[in-house]
Amino acid sequence: MVPITPMARRSSLIISTLAKAGVSKLDHANSEMDDAMSEADVKTTHLQGDLVRAIMD
Repeated sequence: MVPITPMARRSSLIISTLAKAGVSKLDHANSEMDDAMSEADVKTTHLQGDLVRAIMD
């Protein structure tokens, strides 16, 4: 078995930490995008209702 040097261990820890931070940022961005899509769906539904009412009047 090849021994792991302190430098390799440190590099591995740094890469792991950066990867976790990247995943966390992606999760946050996905959550914000989901919120924006939900808000857009609500606005679209309201606009469709307004359009139907305008046509029916």
